[in-house]
Amino acid sequence: MESIPGVKLEARNVYDKYFDQEIDLIFSNDPTHSGLFFLPSIIAFECKNLAEPVSKNEITLFARKLKNKGITLGMVVARSGVTGKESKGTYAYGEIQRQLHDGCQILVITGQDLEKITNTNQIVAMLKDKVCNLVIPVRTNLKRN
Repeated sequence: MESIPGVKLEARNVYDKYFDQEIDLIFSNDPTHSGLFFLPSIIAFECKNLAEPVSKNEITLFARKLKNKGITLGMVVARSGVTGKESKGTYAYGEIQRQLHDGCQILVITGQDLEKITNTNQIVAMLKDKVCNLVIPVRTNLKRN
């Protein structure tokens, strides 16, 4: 991420003052000088290098951490993705959709997503697509008239 102009790693393993909530990474983003002009000035990351997909409960906890810090966008980097089907909005994906109601955007970056990336332009394009799909979900099960 830091190879993208305007993006800088600000902190790792950030705890709240009670040491009961941790955010893995926090990046600053200067939208006026960044390829990530479509993202807010603070971006939090939750990193999950697990063999199993991240659960709905873990998404709920991450959303609470974001809200408690006043952060509007977070990214879950999960090697095995999250539970449910994005196209149907089930399980963890359903929770991600419900969090939008409270102004909390959560993007999921999977191990498969990361394997496809070879340069920063691809990172920017992937994140644009993920933001668009979050806000305007594509439903494959809709019938056309």
